Amino acid sequence: MAYNYPNVPVSGNSTIGDYQKKGLTGVITDILAAALAATAAPTAAATAASSGTGGLLAAGTYYFVFTEGNGLGQTTVSPEGLQLTVTTGQKPVFTFPTLKTGNSERFLYLGAVNGSSGGPYTLYASGITTTTYTAAIAAPTNSFAAAPPTTNTTGLSAESQVLARNVFNHRFDATYQFGHDVSVDFLSGKAVDFTETMRHIKNVHFAARMLERACSEIGTAIDANPGTLGLSGIVGNLFPNPQRTWP
Repeated sequence: MAYNYPNVPVSGNSTIGDYQKKGLTGVITDILAAALAATAAPTAAATAASSGTGGLLAAGTYYFVFTEGNGLGQTTVSPEGLQLTVTTGQKPVFTFPTLKTGNSERFLYLGAVNGSSGGPYTLYASGITTTTYTAAIAAPTNSFAAAPPTTNTTGLSAESQVLARNVFNHRFDATYQFGHDVSVDFLSGKAVDFTETMRHIKNVHFAARMLERACSEIGTAIDANPGTLGLSGIVGNLFPNPQRTWP
């Protein structure tokens, strides 16, 4: 399994005037608007072929599907792949279609060994960023073995929006505290749900990355457009004031 950073879209602003007009709060608002909609689910099946030696997947036949993710959530499943046969020790190699726009990873789900077409499926591998993936390990039997999502969760949820909006509502401490509590609960051994814990952590991570993205955009704009320092005109008996101007 691999942990991938949540994707954060660009704000869509391009000129120094855009950033002067909107400031940090406006840029963050634009980023949130761009992230609100869910990304598209895969429309083509993956393919698979068995080869090699030293694999730990149980021998038999498998059906499989996959989802795509943007580091924040998952899409619904792809069409089912053609039945795969694995003999003892083989390592199936899965080949995936091109990621849909806005997605950055894949989640591979396998049906039970010698199971029927249509599932049920359980999570075999996550965080797959390459076009091909070699299945060398045994099917997980712990908390990783989750069912695929029934709804597309790549858009911003109510929780992720609240945690993100805390950034410009002067409540980032609340987002930090939420992330702290969620991580401590899991790491201390409490019987909390693995999938829910990961969802909470990703939502906190998105809020932090959103602030990073906004600062990066504004910093880049300022660096490229430093303007010129000068003095404002004298008004009455007032002394001129330093002022920055742009062409």
